[in-house]
Amino acid sequence: MVDNKYYGRGDKTNTPLSHEGVLRYHQRLLSDRADLKTDVATLLDDIDSAASLIGLIAEPIGLRDELLTELTEDHNWENHVSTILGQADTRAIGPHLPPYTRAGGYQRRAEGVAVTDGMPNETRQFNGDGKAAELVFHESGRLTLVSEKATYQHTRAVVPPPPATKVIFEELIVAKTEMLVHVAAEVAKWAGYQGSWRFALTVRGLKGGEASLFHEALRHSSGPQYTADTYTRETEATFLDIDSDPNAVVRPLVMPLLRSLNVHTHAQFGWLRTDPA
Repeated sequence: MVDNKYYGRGDKTNTPLSHEGVLRYHQRLLSDRADLKTDVATLLDDIDSAASLIGLIAEPIGLRDELLTELTEDHNWENHVSTILGQADTRAIGPHLPPYTRAGGYQRRAEGVAVTDGMPNETRQFNGDGKAAELVFHESGRLTLVSEKATYQHTRAVVPPPPATKVIFEELIVAKTEMLVHVAAEVAKWAGYQGSWRFALTVRGLKGGEASLFHEALRHSSGPQYTADTYTRETEATFLDIDSDPNAVVRPLVMPLLRSLNVHTHAQFGWLRTDPA
């Protein structure tokens, strides 16, 4: 809007638009968007529809489909990815937790390149042992991150042993979400893109699980069990938000899960609740 008038860019000139025309334009943009939650579900289904996995997608909004083609074409793409991940690491406040998605291995993927962990021999393997993760840089600019170990089985070394408890590794879920937000910021800088991004998080295999923070050390205390199998959230953010206030992007993606597990006020997540100075 300029001087209380809307303008749309035509072939050669800027054309005045009515209020209704602006609404139709934005409605068309919304209808043309992919459903990120559905895309994450499809991504996880393609790997293992029954596995307990963390899936994340970050996608630039309203952009051409070749944002990272220059990256995948470069014979030194591994070095560029390593630099991007290194910069993202320096900004991370939360803990680094395995399986890592940085400098473990470098592999090519369909229309993209990936950094992996727990995937030897140039193959995409999610074996269910909690050791695999991959972060893919797609030529379109989309980033996808999949990690095992969303949950694990906790046992006690006593006789007779009680039944194993399903534990949700909420710290890993938060750490991977924070990492992808930082990576998106660094990718945007590398590519010279200062537009907005969309983010989606889906975690599967949660039903009946309790927060890992209730099972630290030897306390073995019990927390509330998560009552759904799947957790999914989506949010949007400007480049300024991603770069200067990444916690404001991470919070809407993970805090509903942390509240459900009753760990949202735990000291371990104090950094997440703190806004930048």
